Amino acid sequence: AAAEHVIWCGPVGQGEAVKLVNNAITLLFSAVLGDALCLGVKAGIPLEILRLALFWGTAQNRLMDDLFPRSVFVGDWRP
Repeated sequence: AAAEHVIWCGPVGQGEAVKLVNNAITLLFSAVLGDALCLGVKAGIPLEILRLALFWGTAQNRLMDDLFPRSVFVGDWRP
């Protein structure tokens, strides 16, 4: 949930910088994760099998748990 954890990052502007770093990492990881899932599907592995296998492996992450189930895994490709 939003504001579940509040972390003081420093003087004015530091929180915004942390948010930009977080967004950059998330966007980069989303692109890599999407390409990797595409590779698996093109190799003939069903997306649901990939999701289940990755959930229990080292590739497990919040994008796979929270965002992708509401978008990629249900065929919602909107940006």
